[in-house]
Amino acid sequence: MEDGNLNDKRLGWVGAGRMGLALATRLLEAGCDVAVYNRTRSKAEPLAELGATLVERPVDLGDRDIVFTTLAGPSDFVQVLAGPEGLLSGSGPAPAVVVDSTTVSAEASAIVRAEADKRGTDEHNRGLGQRRADAVRDYMASQGIAESRITTKGWGKSKPIASNSTKEGRAKNRRVEITEE
Repeated sequence: MEDGNLNDKRLGWVGAGRMGLALATRLLEAGCDVAVYNRTRSKAEPLAELGATLVERPVDLGDRDIVFTTLAGPSDFVQVLAGPEGLLSGSGPAPAVVVDSTTVSAEASAIVRAEADKRGTDEHNRGLGQRRADAVRDYMASQGIAESRITTKGWGKSKPIASNSTKEGRAKNRRVEITEE
């Protein structure tokens, strides 16, 4: 997407009100692959006529690369992203990017950020863990420890020491363990 072209991305859209309908229409007219969720399905049906796929629940957009939301307010935003059938509620894939254009409160943003923190993909979390471990290895090597004596492994979510359901637990799980062999 370096050239700004969204045609190679699978897009999701939540909210087919006045603004959402117009913006999603432009994406469809540009040839984008768009799946749409709207609480009132009939409002999304004009988008289906333009080629959009309609889904029954926000979680059904989890396999999309990018999901855009245009919702009425903070409670709708939290429900659509973090509710029982919300975009981030499934155990399957989650979008790499969520673009929201809803006016929301700081509290609503915090709830959704916390849910998104819990949802990082295994691949993404392993990569973060590996980069964290490699940074420690590089520091140790800069302090005179031979790199040949250092082995790194990013575990991602697979070896937690605390629950990932709280901010404190997630912070404890962002760690590097050093052992001597």
